Amino acid sequence: MTLGLLPRSDTCSLSCAMATLLHGFASNEPFEKMVVDSMRSVVKGLDTSRAALFGVQRCNDLIRLNTIYQLGFSEYELSKISCGDDLDDPGFARLWKAILNPGAKRYAAFSGGLSGPCDGGENAMLILVPIFDLIFENIVAVLFLQGSAERRAPFCRLEILWSENYGLVLGQVFSRQTYNRPVIQEESGLKNAARPPVEAPEMIGNSSFMHGLRRDLHEAYIPASNSRDPDPILIIGERGTGKDLIARYIYAHSSRSRHAFTAVNCAEITDELATSRFFGHKRGSFTGAIRDELGLFRSADHGILFLDEIGELSLRAQAILLRVLENRTTVALGETRENRVDVQVILATNRDLKKAVAEGILREDLCDRFRTHCIRIAPLRERPWDIPPLIHHFIRHHEKRLTKQTLGPDLDIVKMFVNYKWPGNVRELSRVCSMLIIHTQPNTRISSELIRAHAPEIANAGCNPMASSLLFEDYPMHEALKSFKRNFILDRLRKHEWNMRRTRESLHLPKTTFMRYMRECGIENAGMRLCEEYSGQRPGSEYEGRQRAG
Repeated sequence: MTLGLLPRSDTCSLSCAMATLLHGFASNEPFEKMVVDSMRSVVKGLDTSRAALFGVQRCNDLIRLNTIYQLGFSEYELSKISCGDDLDDPGFARLWKAILNPGAKRYAAFSGGLSGPCDGGENAMLILVPIFDLIFENIVAVLFLQGSAERRAPFCRLEILWSENYGLVLGQVFSRQTYNRPVIQEESGLKNAARPPVEAPEMIGNSSFMHGLRRDLHEAYIPASNSRDPDPILIIGERGTGKDLIARYIYAHSSRSRHAFTAVNCAEITDELATSRFFGHKRGSFTGAIRDELGLFRSADHGILFLDEIGELSLRAQAILLRVLENRTTVALGETRENRVDVQVILATNRDLKKAVAEGILREDLCDRFRTHCIRIAPLRERPWDIPPLIHHFIRHHEKRLTKQTLGPDLDIVKMFVNYKWPGNVRELSRVCSMLIIHTQPNTRISSELIRAHAPEIANAGCNPMASSLLFEDYPMHEALKSFKRNFILDRLRKHEWNMRRTRESLHLPKTTFMRYMRECGIENAGMRLCEEYSGQRPGSEYEGRQRAG
C-alpha cells in the first residue's frame, strides 16, 4: 500500500509509527515505550480525537481490559470500559463484541458518525482493530481510533487498510511480549512472592504441567529445603528435560542460596574414590592425596548438593551415599572424627526406578529414602503448550549470545516445532534454535526452509497427537475432544497426587465411568506404573492416599 494515496493523513507520521514498531521489534526495545511512541505517531498521522490501545487480560472466565495507551478518555470512562459496563456508547459496545466474538479476524468499522456498522465498507468514523496472537490466534488487544471533528470526513478505505496492517505488526509485538514475560508472579499462590533472585533460572511454559510444577516448588519443595536436615529430593525426567535447571531453581529461591551449590555427575564417581569424593580425605591418606579435601558434602554444607545421574553409581557407592543420608554425618578418609553436615541433597535420573531396582542397578533401601519427595518432569511432547514460549525464549537468548537480531520465526516453524516429538526435549530445542540464528541473515525473518535443509526430521515428523488440537484446523472433533479429556484428567490427577479416588470424586464421576475414560485416553497403564513406582503399592490398596507421581 502506498502511503501517498492517503488524502487526509500525515503520511510521514504513519511511516514513523510503523517504523517504530518494526525497529523496536528487531532491537528488543522496552515493550511499553515502543508501543506508546508508535501510537503517538498514529494519532498524529490519522488525525484522531480519541484513540486507545487496550490489552485483553483473561482470568478463568473473566475478561478485563487494561489501558496501554489512551488519548481523549476520562478516568471514569476507562474504568467503565475496562469491565464492559459503559456499553451505551455503540463504539464501546462494538469493541467488546469484537473481543467476545473473535470470528471476524479483520477490522470492525462504523460509518455515519457512530450510528451503524459497515463492517468492511468504504468509509468509517471509527476503526476497531482486534490484535491477534499470531500463534494461537486469540485476541490479546484492541486498537480504537476515532476521527476528530475537524476531520469532517470519515476514514477512507486505504486508511482502514493501513490500520489493519498496523494491527498485524502489533500482533507480532504482543506475541513476543507474551512469550517472554515473567510467569512466576502470575501463579495464584505466588502473587505476594518476593522478587526472584537475579541469578534464578527461568521456568518457562504455559501448560498446566508447568503451572502445577511452579506451584509445587514454591508451596512444598522450596519451603522444605529451608528447614534443617531436609529430606533428599529426587527429580525424574528424560534426557534434556531440565533436571539441573529445577535443582538450581530450588537453590536460587531457597534460603540456602547464601551457601554453595555443588553439582556432580555420578558417572565420574568410581568405587575406589567414592568415600573420598563424598566425605573428603586427609593429606597422605592414600597415594596421590597431596592436600586435605573437604569432599562434596562438607563443601555443600548449609547449601545444596546436586547428584546427577544417580543411576550410574555402583551399588557400593550407593551404600556409602545411603550412610550419610541416614546419619547426616561424614568421616573423612584418614580421620576418625565425625563431621555434622546440613545439606539439601537433590538427585536426578532418567531411569525407570522400579525397573532399575528389579534389575539390581539401584538399591531398594536407597530408593526408599527419596520415594516420598519426587518430582517428575514431563517430556516436551506431552506439553506442547510450552513449545511456543520456549521457541521465543531460546531465539532471544541465542540472538543475544551471537549478537545478531532477527525478525523472529515464520508461523510454519512454530507449527513444525509443536508437531515434533523432541526426543532430546528442551536441550534439543535450544540447539535447533541456535542453528536457526546462525543460518539467518540479520534483520530478516527466520524461514522454514532452514528447517527443511538442516533439520529434515522436524519438517517431516509425523503428527504428535498431543499437539494436533493446538494448531491444526483440520484435526477431527472427536480426536480434539479426546486430547482435551486426556489433558484434563492428567492435570486433575497431578493436582490430587495421583490419588484415584480423590480425582474421581473431584470430577463427580462414578468409578466405572472414570476408569473407562482412563482406558480410552491411554492413561490407565501409565497411571498404574507411576503409582507403583512412587508408592511401591498397587493403586486401590491401603496406601492409596500416598500415591505420587511428582
